[in-house]
Amino acid sequence: MGLGDNKAKFLFNCQGWVPPAEMRRLALELIKLIGMTPARTHPLDDYPYNGGGGNGYTLFQPLMESYLVVDVYYDRNETELLISTCMPDRLEVDDVKNFLGNRVGETTGGKLG
Repeated sequence: MGLGDNKAKFLFNCQGWVPPAEMRRLALELIKLIGMTPARTHPLDDYPYNGGGGNGYTLFQPLMESYLVVDVYYDRNETELLISTCMPDRLEVDDVKNFLGNRVGETTGGKLG
């Protein structure tokens, strides 16, 4: 099997949000929980950006196993988290939902496709 042959995406939606600095910490805790490894420091963009976009922020965290992206919408009181991984067997959906539910707000979601 080649690199990326087993790749899967998981999408989670939370009611609520946390400030960017707290989300940075939560993202690193979540990555550890699912047995993955951060690849480098993760960028964060606040919105509106240069006068465009909504009201919130996007955090991108590259992983050795692929990536994690968080979109926060302040005006909708919503957080969306996408994990793409070539090691999907490490990710337990219920563990992620419980973690996010306890730290951000009621969470739904799971594996896409």
